[in-house]
Amino acid sequence: MPATRTNLLIIAFLVIASTQLGVASATLLDLEFEGAAGAQLDGLTSAVDLPVPGDPTLLWSAEAFTGTFNQTSSGFGINAFASGDDTDALDVLESALFSMSTTTAVGVKLINLEFDRVTSSPTGSPPAPDEGLVEFFKAGEVTAHESHSFTNATLGSFNRLTLDKVMLPGESMKISHVAGNGFGLEFVRLDVGAEYYNPPGGAVPEPAAAMLLLLGCVGLLGIRRRR
Repeated sequence: MPATRTNLLIIAFLVIASTQLGVASATLLDLEFEGAAGAQLDGLTSAVDLPVPGDPTLLWSAEAFTGTFNQTSSGFGINAFASGDDTDALDVLESALFSMSTTTAVGVKLINLEFDRVTSSPTGSPPAPDEGLVEFFKAGEVTAHESHSFTNATLGSFNRLTLDKVMLPGESMKISHVAGNGFGLEFVRLDVGAEYYNPPGGAVPEPAAAMLLLLGCVGLLGIRRRR
């Protein structure tokens, strides 16, 4: 078989392989705060390196501000140290901080967050529609480099906030009450895959990108052989 035809067959094989690798390993997982994830945090002020239900190689940490995490039959939130609190919601001065880490070469993309009891009727003191804030902090940051506010109007009928954000190493997410009577946290949907992996010190090429680099090397080899 001529060398040129051989090179073309090799390139065709690698293109097919790169396509398969490019779509391979993503896995959708839910941190269900009204289920297993909430049970892990129930009664705690903070927790470090808990295994994500459904994937023990993925670890998560959480911290509650001004109270303890609390899971009840009607929802999940923070039970404040002071009296007169809605014990299964994030309300006045309450917030929760979350971060992720892995024991393997995979990364995490936050697809969306779902809340409950986010109402449009003015409540609280002073009266206002329910409003929350999601912020992202890199390691050592005091001020968030990215933030998303939400209300009943912006979340829509499913009370769902779509983010599609890759969590970088050392990055954390903070969910805070801003106004109104407060809201509960239902789940965080995660997309876990090697294509999101970005270790400290620099990014690792995605599988498809690595294959394209290999294709270039094969092409150069073919040119040299024809010469």
